[in-house]
Amino acid sequence: MMKVALLLSCSLLINGLIVKEEPKKEPKYAYVAMWLNKVKVPQFVFNHVLTKAETVNLNQAPQMDGAPSLAKGQSIKSSMLEGPKGEKLKAESQKIPLRPRNSQWRGILDVAQNLRDVGSQIPLVVLTNEEMYMNKTLQAENPNLQFVWLNDTDFLERNCKIGAGHEMHFQKLSIWKLTQFDKLLWIDSDVAFAKNVDYIFTSKKFNLKGGARIYGQVDDYQCDGREWSPTSGGVCSGMLLLQPNKLHFQGLMAQQTKMRDCWGDQSIIGSYFHGAHAEARPFDRNIINFARCSKQNGWMDVVHFSGSPNAKRVGDVEKRDKDGASINATVVALKAAQAKAKKTLDEKKAMMKAKREKERWAQAAKDKKK
Repeated sequence: MMKVALLLSCSLLINGLIVKEEPKKEPKYAYVAMWLNKVKVPQFVFNHVLTKAETVNLNQAPQMDGAPSLAKGQSIKSSMLEGPKGEKLKAESQKIPLRPRNSQWRGILDVAQNLRDVGSQIPLVVLTNEEMYMNKTLQAENPNLQFVWLNDTDFLERNCKIGAGHEMHFQKLSIWKLTQFDKLLWIDSDVAFAKNVDYIFTSKKFNLKGGARIYGQVDDYQCDGREWSPTSGGVCSGMLLLQPNKLHFQGLMAQQTKMRDCWGDQSIIGSYFHGAHAEARPFDRNIINFARCSKQNGWMDVVHFSGSPNAKRVGDVEKRDKDGASINATVVALKAAQAKAKKTLDEKKAMMKAKREKERWAQAAKDKKK
């Protein structure tokens, strides 16, 4: 009787476990970016910087007949090489998104708004030490924003010498530690969305191999078809799809200790994700590309505004000059006044020159009569 009761009891327990089986966990995705208040960044972050001469040497491509070889179609052994080239993408009619105000903290708010405007349902996670983002009203106005607050002890120490201006970019490697997320899509703060790209997170096309593979933008800054650059190996970290993994974070940190010079974060990422243990693959150029390449390659879902200082930014009323300076009404009036003053001066100089020549001719005529 006891055996029957025990069996019945076990049966009920097993059935109970089956009934109470936990539902499958939904994957957790996020766009991720970083904004750092430079004044509050620890000083050690700015140590070990390349000199101008060292930067020039590092920027040199492989030599061919005594000159850097940067010809179209150039390729080297790299996991970032694109597949066979198809027909050139036709430039389509597309509304160009506004460039975020990436030179200031409000640029992150521009990116968050841009994501909401295109219909993204995935949050934007921002690694930051900027106190302005602690404002509750600001957070309520941007419901898709989530913040990871950085303390001094959270900043990574670097061994390799980095390019001037890229010192804080090295902190980008921290995103590999965000293992609370299943997938992350890193975006630079000068990126804008023409279309919703939430599909990247779920597409079977982008298999991350448990974190051993990443996808990144092709680093063709000159828009001439190259698949490689001397500073990145072909990986532009303007947009990266990755699976956070502490093992690969440790691998990236170990990689930079082996590099005497590392120029920027993408040279470390490109050199680590290249080989048997890990690889980098390119996004198609119609997914992410530089804005300046639209004439050659057609338009893209995600626009990278690096190299486009005169692109119209969020909040702009007027256009921008070639150097990126805003051309507002005051600037227009000043330039008009300068042009008028120059015209007046030029006219005065022309009159004085004509007067001198007339006097010279008159003197020459008198001398001839003598």
